[in-house]
Amino acid sequence: MSNNYATPTAATTALFGILALLWGCHSTDAFQLDGHVTDEAGCANAIPVVWNDNVFQHDGTVDGLTDAAFFNVPVMSAGSWLLVDTFNDQIVGPTFDPVVSILNATGTQRLAMVDRVALWQSEDPHFHYHLADTQSLCIKIESFSRWTHSYAAAQMPDAPLAYSFQLSLNPDKDTIYEPETDVVAENPFTDSTPLTLSASEDNPDAGYHWLHGVLNTAQDADVYSFTSLNMETITDIFVNGETGIGDPYGGVSGIGTTAQITLQLIDADETIVAELSPDRIKPVLSAVLAPNSRYYIRVTGAPDWMPGQNNFYNLYLASESVQNFDMETASDNNTLDNATKVNLTAGESGSYSGIVIGTLETETDVDVFQIALTPGQMFMLQCLGASSGSGLQNLTVGTFEANGTRVRADIEKNTPIEWSTGPNSTRGPLWADDYEDLYLRISGDYRRSPLSRFYQCYILVMDEAY
Repeated sequence: MSNNYATPTAATTALFGILALLWGCHSTDAFQLDGHVTDEAGCANAIPVVWNDNVFQHDGTVDGLTDAAFFNVPVMSAGSWLLVDTFNDQIVGPTFDPVVSILNATGTQRLAMVDRVALWQSEDPHFHYHLADTQSLCIKIESFSRWTHSYAAAQMPDAPLAYSFQLSLNPDKDTIYEPETDVVAENPFTDSTPLTLSASEDNPDAGYHWLHGVLNTAQDADVYSFTSLNMETITDIFVNGETGIGDPYGGVSGIGTTAQITLQLIDADETIVAELSPDRIKPVLSAVLAPNSRYYIRVTGAPDWMPGQNNFYNLYLASESVQNFDMETASDNNTLDNATKVNLTAGESGSYSGIVIGTLETETDVDVFQIALTPGQMFMLQCLGASSGSGLQNLTVGTFEANGTRVRADIEKNTPIEWSTGPNSTRGPLWADDYEDLYLRISGDYRRSPLSRFYQCYILVMDEAY
């Protein structure tokens, strides 16, 4: 093992607080409708959106989980992009889990429904919508309980429920977003669209960039190029938003895109470093990048994909120095005796979280981590190799007691290894019994491409009283 990193953060997405948006024009008109109102009636009586420097913000309330608010967006040109953002306002009053729906102007056609997206796993939707046609829109804000028709069983909070809601209109995407380059040409890397990573004021050892594009045909390919930071970095590329228009009865989000993409990270030698295809549940590609090196991001349609009406994609590139992840100096943590200790950070309500990140440099490489537990605690994890674009196959995670007794083992297939109570879990949580330390052993198989041997494991420990 040559490179291991351990950090007490709950997830790499916690690094993205620098994306707070600038607030524009405020509207404080509150508009509530009875929970049984139709979308057609709501859109017919919607609050008009009035742009101020292409920004509209509304601070409002709804009377309960069964109520909704509607907004009428004036005509936008085909090719425009609309940034939709919601914020729970905990100062004004009780909050709720908002869901945003984009409808046509009359409320008779659903275009998108979003509860939450990959980039921020929070209760506040944040996504970009691309207009394939010139039209006006109706936007609905409602609670998750109303959206899924589960409010009858929900505990009704005290009204009013406060929220903040913002729209940002970008009618000319070339002035706001990097234009995608159609590179069906002979040399797609020469014709690539250059990107410059932007650092935040509070984190100069990091770089970020949004990428928005449209795949016009099944053969279309968009290629972006960038130079990595002047340090070794851990880089994530998020596919921000699910394909489709959502399903309220299944609680499934969809940002309205008909695109199904394959995402590749490629080095200067035109070798695929990491690759993510739509059959992977985890919508983020991750890799460790060399300093001051040329890389390419290639976006294509998935195999056998047929273009639909609105084939857009939203990507978010985040690159951060490995030094910010408390890089481990140990190079031989392949046994229980020399395991790398993981320091978990205490959170709320008796929870402790952390993440271990590393690369398996040879086919026989094994990494072992030590996690301190106390009897009665619940241990959960999620581990990704190929699920986040790595060339590691059959990522194997084993847990052991200090005396070498194996507690459990699991192998990554088409989905991440996940030990939790969630819907995507491959096994249930572990409960600390008579052992004080749990050892995590990570191994895997190689395949020729992609080149990356990167893996990451998110860890969550909860006290029995939680």
